[in-house]
Amino acid sequence: MRGALFTGCLLLLGCATVEPLRMTSAAEGRPVEVYDCALREVSSLNCILENANRESGFFKATRSYVPAFPSPYWPGTLVDELTVLITEDPGSKRPMLQVSAASGRNVGRNARLVQTSPEVTAHAKKVIATCGRPGT
Repeated sequence: MRGALFTGCLLLLGCATVEPLRMTSAAEGRPVEVYDCALREVSSLNCILENANRESGFFKATRSYVPAFPSPYWPGTLVDELTVLITEDPGSKRPMLQVSAASGRNVGRNARLVQTSPEVTAHAKKVIATCGRPGT
């Protein structure tokens, strides 16, 4: 009985994991142009750029804020993170725009991934809509 209860708890914990949002789209133009477009778009969203590397087609942007109604169980800062990677499709030789979005909660040194916020989800969709071809 105890083993079945433990297994059930593990299954529930496994179902409760939070995954970052991942979006991919084909893009028009050269990879450098797509990178510049995504960089302009994310810069306009009041995010702090980190690890930007034009040659590799990668950058990460974060935005930290204190929620209007903090949780008594997890007080602290919320962090939204956008990660952009421009790659080349081997078949068509066209640029591919990959955008990942995640949200986390920081309390001291502890960080915990939480459900992706509506704001960072909207930002990721805006980057795909502006710099990629949505639906591809």
